[in-house]
Amino acid sequence: MEFWRIELAECPRLVEFPYKLLRVGSFRDWKPARVGPFRFQNELQISLRLGSEAETMENFINDTRTTNRFPHVLLKLPGDQYSGDCASPWDAVTFTYPADLYGELILAKNLERIPCWDFKMTSEIAILLRRIRTLMKHSQEKTVPDRLDLLAFQLFEELVFHRLLAQDTPDYIEAKIRKIASEFQLDFMDALDLEQVARRNGMSRSTFFRHWKRCFQEPPAKYLLNLRLKESIRMLTESDSKIHEIARALHFRDSAYFCAVFKRRYGISPMQYRKQPFL
Repeated sequence: MEFWRIELAECPRLVEFPYKLLRVGSFRDWKPARVGPFRFQNELQISLRLGSEAETMENFINDTRTTNRFPHVLLKLPGDQYSGDCASPWDAVTFTYPADLYGELILAKNLERIPCWDFKMTSEIAILLRRIRTLMKHSQEKTVPDRLDLLAFQLFEELVFHRLLAQDTPDYIEAKIRKIASEFQLDFMDALDLEQVARRNGMSRSTFFRHWKRCFQEPPAKYLLNLRLKESIRMLTESDSKIHEIARALHFRDSAYFCAVFKRRYGISPMQYRKQPFL
């Protein structure tokens, strides 16, 4: 049996990201015939049961029993009791978060009613898992906690998206749009072409914008602008980067345009913001 667990709660982060992990675990040939019962109080855990010689595993959530094929996801939510039975050892990866992220990670996606589901091991999911397991072997490197935070969130979004696809519900388009928005949160420092984003997701530019409008009040370009302005605040307060360097890093066409947009949003220039005494 192989087992790694990386504690991340006390690790400093270089990037301000809302979904910070407490720990990550990776198991190969996990052997106990029965797991639990146990209860999470101040944490929530996303557990991916990846494979076993057994075809299925029985999961018990409070008084509910489900039989799931491998691979499957189990959400271990604060206050609920869990146990599980499997005829053979299995492989798993677990991601543990503070309980106060329950609303954003679980309730906002309406997952509290469906805490366990099977999924297909797509190439996207396999690549993310491989990158996560590779990073776990280099846990002492300074950038690893930030990269694990981002990859775990991206993996969870992918799993939720595929669940909605498998359900073939009217939520399909909304799930696709919200997945794109989640990708924007990870990739906003890249140069993003919205027409290419739409085409990559099987939509024309006009169709993409029409569906986006049903999910968000602001258009995609403004959504990206808000993310970049928020990051500019962090860079102004936490780095020594020059104004023109921040503008270039965040894909403003020049520093004058960045300063004009910043002042229109916050009422003062970037330099004035940086010089405020409370920062």
